Amino acid sequence: MNKWKLTEIEDILKQLDKQGLPFKKYAFSLKGEELQLLGKGGFAYVYEAEKRGTHRRNFAIKVIGFGNKHVEPAFFRSTVELQKELGQFQDDVVKVFAYAELFVWINDDNQVEKAELVKEAQTNTPKGRVLRLQFIVMEKLVPIIATDKSGKPYLIPDKLANFEEEELLKLAFDIGNALARAHEKKILHRDIKLENIFYSPDKKHYKLGDFGIAKVTDDGMASTMTFTKGYGAPEVITTLNDKYDNTADVYSFGMTLYIIANGLRFPDSENYYVNQSAQYQEGYRIPRPKYGTDELYRILEKMCRFDPDERQQSVKEVQNDLNSLLFNKTVQYKKRHNTATGVMGVIFWLTGIALWCLTFGVSWKVHHEWSFYALLFLGIGNAVLGILKKNTTNIGIVTMFFSIYYLVATGFTWPKLVFLFFLTFSPYNLVGVLSGTVLMIDFVELLLRNGVLVMYDMREYSWIPITLISFAAVLFEQYLMIDDKNIKLKKFIFGKNIFWILFCALYVVFILEGWMLKTGMTSTLHRILGANIIYMLSRIDLMKAGFSGLVLLAIWEVREKLLMKRNV
Repeated sequence: MNKWKLTEIEDILKQLDKQGLPFKKYAFSLKGEELQLLGKGGFAYVYEAEKRGTHRRNFAIKVIGFGNKHVEPAFFRSTVELQKELGQFQDDVVKVFAYAELFVWINDDNQVEKAELVKEAQTNTPKGRVLRLQFIVMEKLVPIIATDKSGKPYLIPDKLANFEEEELLKLAFDIGNALARAHEKKILHRDIKLENIFYSPDKKHYKLGDFGIAKVTDDGMASTMTFTKGYGAPEVITTLNDKYDNTADVYSFGMTLYIIANGLRFPDSENYYVNQSAQYQEGYRIPRPKYGTDELYRILEKMCRFDPDERQQSVKEVQNDLNSLLFNKTVQYKKRHNTATGVMGVIFWLTGIALWCLTFGVSWKVHHEWSFYALLFLGIGNAVLGILKKNTTNIGIVTMFFSIYYLVATGFTWPKLVFLFFLTFSPYNLVGVLSGTVLMIDFVELLLRNGVLVMYDMREYSWIPITLISFAAVLFEQYLMIDDKNIKLKKFIFGKNIFWILFCALYVVFILEGWMLKTGMTSTLHRILGANIIYMLSRIDLMKAGFSGLVLLAIWEVREKLLMKRNV
């Protein structure tokens, strides 16, 4: 059973599929009576798949094990779980939806006599004509490298095949995010190469896949010698006992980018085949690639140094270097210091909310249920972990159970359900802002009720909270846009100063509206905004809010320019 024809493999898979195996929820896609092979390599075959009953063909099933070449069971489960966890919260990793192992008994005619799921504790394969097959359900994507009928490799999409440097940087940006997240969790991928990078034509997004030899480490170090020739770092290939760290992934990542920039050729090679005697010679430096700028070569050459101590010591260092090519200095600075923008936005927002309560008063029922405040603090904890790029899964689960408890204990209302749903399932930044806002309003209300603060008629100072809240919105928008994956939009908005022009225009509108309200020219505004909104606006000095907003914008912009000269 060591040699299998493709037709024999597919016949067995179709027999299993008719029995609802290996998955009740997913099935192999058929075109007529034929399975749709998406790709194969080594000892694995990848087929198009769909959800049973829906015919949505946006899944793929990877099959391992024919020819007795299955992965060691415990290692298989651990590595698939790694990718499943990373893909669940990281859009730059190929998503895994399910996996399974099967014992399949077949007769001499390759007809399936019996099949059963392998239990986790089972390590030995039963005797007889038994196959141990492993299956992984993933999202269906396009591998970025393929071969034509003559066996010549080519790249997908066309922008990558034609070597547009911006597209290479886009790939580096996406895959770098995946690797940085993995390294934060002390996971070494150990097999970064073109064959393990995939492309989503719909989202125009690159994803890292196949964590089949990834390893979780206690100290970020590994010693097992696993690699693909040409992509593996010298310290992995040339030593058996010495440990290596995430700089080995940096090398493989750099070699992947280099091969693209070199027209699908390894260093000192005329084709997609490694020149091992040259590449792994001590002190070797990669030659300049066929395409790309001098700055790109400088970055790739450093990533692919023979000595790991001479490379960038983390993927984040690589990203910082690549950002100088991907963005101009303005965007590069904003990206690097984006956390400070978010924190300052929160400070402006909460201060503005507190002053709003003191200026206009509040009619707010202060909650005393401990579970309500526990939910709010969980929301703030969720936001802090998110900002620090930590896993928020556990705190999200705790928040969901507390929400259910609170709803049952205090009585069901639709507004309460909407609030709890938002608190549980919204992005961490919105959850943090909501939780902090409610806590601030409660805090000010308690101080007012206990006489610590006295409520005065402060409407003449109404422009202060409006300015602070609106400027917080400016900072939040900058924070979200810098995190957005649309590279071209970011370069346009921030590179051309469009961002600040738009918000300057907003404050100019504030000034014009305030002037129209003061001079009694409200008929046009009545038609546009309505009487209720006009009444509310009339209680606010919009002219002062507009002028002070422009001042804050100017101060923030000068601050960034000064810090930029110092830090970039």
